[in-house]
Amino acid sequence: MFHFSFPGTGMLRAPDFRSVSFLPLIAFPFLIGALSGCVVGSFSVSAAESGVSSGLFSAGLTPVSVPGALWHSFRFVLAAAFLATGILGVVLVPLLCALRGFSFSCSVAFVMQARSLSGFLIAFASFGIPALLSLPPFFLAATDAFLCSRAFLRRGGFSGLQRTPFISHLILIAVLCTANALYISLLLPKLLPAVS
Repeated sequence: MFHFSFPGTGMLRAPDFRSVSFLPLIAFPFLIGALSGCVVGSFSVSAAESGVSSGLFSAGLTPVSVPGALWHSFRFVLAAAFLATGILGVVLVPLLCALRGFSFSCSVAFVMQARSLSGFLIAFASFGIPALLSLPPFFLAATDAFLCSRAFLRRGGFSGLQRTPFISHLILIAVLCTANALYISLLLPKLLPAVS
């Protein structure tokens, strides 16, 4: 275990990254959802079109205000945080990951199928760059939510969980999701006319 020393604060423990071992449990439902979303987005145009129009999928194709972009960036992270507060999160967090994978890949597949050649650039600008900013915080939040829910199930509370990694994870999640929201609301409307 590493220790860091800061003047006036004494010794602080480095974040405990044992939650990384739960990442495959979180990533597998995401991949299953992504594969099924890719099939739906590619071959069932009417289902994908109704999903995009209902707002279930990523709203990368329409300009969004900053508050709307913040909601778009934080919605799955907030859902994971909500699921961390009870024992059902052990089952519902993987289902949330499957829904996130489905909504993401169905949106990308639908755009690429509908726009053919320019669809790749539109999908990259609308979904690829936001995915680089929004998926790592989502996986971090989902893994932490699964850990919290598992601790709640095993111990009847959150005792035994270290606070340090959760605080550093919250800071990282807030920074990346805010950067994603700023990209969606400020830069994406300028990029889309150039790539479409």
